[in-house]
Amino acid sequence: PMTVSETSLPGVRLIEPDPGAKEALTRCLQESGCRVAWLDSPRECPCAGQIEPPAAIVVNVSAGTGGAAELIGACRSDSDVPVIAISDEDALDERLAAERAGVADYLLKPVARERLLRAVVDAVGGKAGEPFRALVIADAPDTPGALERMLVEAGIAVQCLQDPVCALEVIDVFQPDVV
Repeated sequence: PMTVSETSLPGVRLIEPDPGAKEALTRCLQESGCRVAWLDSPRECPCAGQIEPPAAIVVNVSAGTGGAAELIGACRSDSDVPVIAISDEDALDERLAAERAGVADYLLKPVARERLLRAVVDAVGGKAGEPFRALVIADAPDTPGALERMLVEAGIAVQCLQDPVCALEVIDVFQPDVV
């Protein structure tokens, strides 16, 4: 199981109004070595001067009344800390608003432990030592092979596809940095 050392992750600010979800997410993060500070609303972020600046913010974007973009904006108003959005439902407009607002990741509840930890580690730069990952999707038979060789020579981990229908499945497993 993935763990994060306290020295590499100073803390996570968790914004989750639901007590049950807050407890489960906190347990998951703490068991992996994260220190967690709780807030009930992102509007508390700028006023939370007593809290050590977090390495990342995890916020439930479905819990607010202002929409995902406004919640993420409130979280980031006091810093450029990466924000990981968690949502109760997979609504395209909410996901797009979160992406446009600059979230580091967007997760759906129930959040799997490993997926949450991967999102936090990736958001705070935990990919150090791992190669950059590129997913190449091309419909011309010659393109993937030539591009793959060039990228591999540059030290990039590459996955090639000729069928774009398989892309979402491959993205979930391979987790590329760029497509």
